[in-house]
Amino acid sequence: MLEKLECIPEALATAIENAAHDGDRLTESSCALDLLRRGIGLCKHPVSIAIDGIDELTEQSQKVVCNGLRELVQSDHLPTKLFLTGREDLSSLLAVS
Repeated sequence: MLEKLECIPEALATAIENAAHDGDRLTESSCALDLLRRGIGLCKHPVSIAIDGIDELTEQSQKVVCNGLRELVQSDHLPTKLFLTGREDLSSLLAVS
């Protein structure tokens, strides 16, 4: 998503660099969602998001991530497509009210 930008804004680049991580991934779901929202806010074209293994998150993290993704998909900013995989049925977490 950010690869198509000529320049990533300094504030976003700094936030990405300073985000808490374990060497491979961000450790805070809410921080990852914030960075994702900020990145999508810079896009001028529809966005597709693919997340594999959402069932590997804790139940609380699943709720945080799914609620945040639901808000992204329902926002008026850009058309956003979402593809999630997991071993469990995630429909109740993603239910659109």
